[in-house]
Amino acid sequence: MNGWTHKNNKISKVYHTRNWGSSSSFFYFISKLSELCNHHPSIEIKYDSVKIELGSHELGKVTKIDTEMAKYIDQYFEKHKESLGKNEKEKE
Repeated sequence: MNGWTHKNNKISKVYHTRNWGSSSSFFYFISKLSELCNHHPSIEIKYDSVKIELGSHELGKVTKIDTEMAKYIDQYFEKHKESLGKNEKEKE
């Protein structure tokens, strides 16, 4: 799980997006995935980034559903990186 950090019984990652529209679009995907999985992450949306934090509140630890959701989110972002993510010049 590239780029995910494990802290306080949760995993988190920040995705760098192009702008508010791409942040919103990415959030929409995550919200739909969350409803399908009946598992809801903490999400912080900014103009050019989306921070996701996954962990099972009831169990107080990272579970298989957390890691599976993280993989799906990574795959989606990678597949749509051209429209969602910043290129190297934009990161500077």
